Amino acid sequence: MREPRRIPLILGTAVSLAGPAWGAPADRLADAIRGLSLAVAGPGILVSFVALELVLWLLAPAPLGAICRAIARGRGRCLAVGIAAAAAGFLLLAALGERGQPAATLGAVAAGLIALGVLAGVTAVSALLGHAVVEMATGGTGSQALAVAVGAALLVAACIFPIVGWVLFVYFLLVGLGGFLVAMMGGGKE
Repeated sequence: MREPRRIPLILGTAVSLAGPAWGAPADRLADAIRGLSLAVAGPGILVSFVALELVLWLLAPAPLGAICRAIARGRGRCLAVGIAAAAAGFLLLAALGERGQPAATLGAVAAGLIALGVLAGVTAVSALLGHAVVEMATGGTGSQALAVAVGAALLVAACIFPIVGWVLFVYFLLVGLGGFLVAMMGGGKE
């Protein structure tokens, strides 16, 4: 009977620790509400990201396998290609954004293609990271879905830590984009 009463006690303690923010002026209250909403939305973002990567892996296993092979063969090359592609993409988008409507439409298409490359690359990086963690934890191999889910969860969890986590996440984004481009150029063939 005492277990159900612990949850309101824990929640009440958490709310009371934020007590000074509730009695503060509107701007501090708004900051507290934004922080609370981000804390509540965090698990939803994590689940959505993992689900998106699992669906992508189910829809395109062959291209993602090629991206994994390209990254496994040369992370440094993939990182260099990813940095060059990101710089070229930013310059292209900046140049096209200031022109008229047809150029802006072309810029939107270019941004979508870059985002697709980043998503496919990050999915492959998640799979590689997840395989390594699952193999380390179990001593064997797990399913592809488990590897992608574990890897995606670790990538999103890295974003929680300021500076170090953000640098790691950007590194994985660039390696993923480079791996996508290397694989599409034929560098991920067996």
